[in-house]
Amino acid sequence: MSLDRPVLSFFFDALKPESLAQMPFLDSLPYKRRMRAELGHSVTCHPSMYSGVHPDKHRHWFVWRYDPDGSPFRWARVFRHLRLLDNVGSRYLLHKFTGLFREPNTAWFSVPLMVNEPLRYWPYFNVVEDRAWDEPGYLRPYRTVFDILRGHDVPFEVVGMTKGGGDEFVQIGRHRFGAIRPWTYFFLGSIDGYSHHYGQDAPETIARLRRLDRLVEEKVAAFRRRVPDFDLIV
Repeated sequence: MSLDRPVLSFFFDALKPESLAQMPFLDSLPYKRRMRAELGHSVTCHPSMYSGVHPDKHRHWFVWRYDPDGSPFRWARVFRHLRLLDNVGSRYLLHKFTGLFREPNTAWFSVPLMVNEPLRYWPYFNVVEDRAWDEPGYLRPYRTVFDILRGHDVPFEVVGMTKGGGDEFVQIGRHRFGAIRPWTYFFLGSIDGYSHHYGQDAPETIARLRRLDRLVEEKVAAFRRRVPDFDLIV
């Protein structure tokens, strides 16, 4: 990884190998292999993938963890004795009110609304992640690839991880290559949601796969016009 031979990479969240049949550009790449790993799923996957640390070490098993001392809702323990006030409306208001007085959480899931859990249980739980995957100190005490590159003053660019910044066609589609960095990383996350909602073999998801395939092809072509020699990883 260097300016002499930069790396351009794309990560598709939840893309199964069989779906490459719907993606002509990706399927045309000469080197393809089914990956075997112990990354885990969802919240567990990303810390494993960005650090190389196994789940039994980083212990990011789920969005929530038992942590009554660090819970953002620990001030609400009084609701254990006010069960008549516990309803969907009060849960929503308590969640919004708590957000006004805690440190901003930039993680992908932030602090989810536990709408189905009684308020008396909320003070026992804290979120596992308090910042985005590419932010400094995300997996402390372990270092991610982003931390390692920063520590060695290696520039990189991450596109597609801005929460609330729009889907791939907004964040990646509008991206223009400026100064070329040793590593450029594109995150494409919508297939996960489509797969949960429709199934990955559904017409709606297949149409999305084909659009994303064209988007990646366009970005690779644009990068190639700037950099004739680079490594492509998808």
